[in-house]
Amino acid sequence: MELFVPALFTAPTSSMLLLTLALSLAAPVQAADFMQEYKAYKAAIEKDDTKAALSHARNAYQLGATKYGTNSLNYANLGINLADALISARQAKGTRNAKKHKEAHALYLSSLSIYEKEYGTKAAELISPLLSAADSTKDDKKANELSLRALKIAEASNDPLMLAQTQIQAFVRLVNTKFYTTKMISHLRDAYEYYVKHSPADSIERLEATFLMANLHAGNKHQDEAEELFLEVIKQFKSLNYSHPYALGSHARLVSLYQELGEADKATEHCVVIGQMRPWSDSQQQIPLYRSEPHYPTLSGIRGVEGYTIIDFAVNEQGMVVDPKVLSSKGGKGFETASLNAVTNWRYAPKFENGKPVTTRTKVQMNFKM
Repeated sequence: MELFVPALFTAPTSSMLLLTLALSLAAPVQAADFMQEYKAYKAAIEKDDTKAALSHARNAYQLGATKYGTNSLNYANLGINLADALISARQAKGTRNAKKHKEAHALYLSSLSIYEKEYGTKAAELISPLLSAADSTKDDKKANELSLRALKIAEASNDPLMLAQTQIQAFVRLVNTKFYTTKMISHLRDAYEYYVKHSPADSIERLEATFLMANLHAGNKHQDEAEELFLEVIKQFKSLNYSHPYALGSHARLVSLYQELGEADKATEHCVVIGQMRPWSDSQQQIPLYRSEPHYPTLSGIRGVEGYTIIDFAVNEQGMVVDPKVLSSKGGKGFETASLNAVTNWRYAPKFENGKPVTTRTKVQMNFKM
């Protein structure tokens, strides 16, 4: 039962009049501040200024609580804007800021709750915050639950494009977890088939599905199918005339594929392309595009001997390892031989200087542990 508190009327004092005036002025001032922050947020997004976007998104979210109320759909949307800005700021820095990550996830869930009250628990509008919440949590079990719920809603929506988009995003989130099942593979195949039938060959969504299918084939050792799809991704991005992580990834996977097939010359072509695509700094450490693991020496394994080898070598203009030398080692000659045999098959993107590939030296340490 609600408690009714009767109003108490008294003669207004000067202090009360000042307070009333202040309150009446506060609302339009806050409204103006909100619009200013929201416009600044949108401008920062257009300029791809992640730091400014985060600052203005947070201010707009805080001011929006007063303007719209914390249970409103507008407030939920402002929360999603802030969560997206937190994720973008983290990605721009190239770090995984756990605090920002956790805050973003909480915001997605909070906005999802408001969406549920506004649209119902089975509405298509829930798919985006469900998938965003799945992407922003480290808890794979929770991510699986959120993704499956999004998939169920998408399947009931009778919107094949929305379903394909949901299938791809759910697959990407769960592919490296214990919840990666044959059903998830089926979702990828269905989405890929949809995009092939209904999207232009150079659409980003279709190219993402193609890249994921190529990786699936490569993982299953279906080299011919993988090669065809990776080359298709490269071809389409070349026609679009701009660089993209999927194009870079396709070149890198083809290096591994060709190297495993013993087609080193074909691998070289893609090593050089990657070297051209990457911005190089003087202190940048070269990372292998393809590496074969050294075989543990049989005798050392029987005796339970552990050790390491540090090898210095050159990466030539073709991205091949040449002139390998053992700098130091522990555990015996067997580890040195195994390390040298392995590293000679590694492939790198050659470093570029003044537009041309150059030979550089680098070193690695190989550890042998039981």
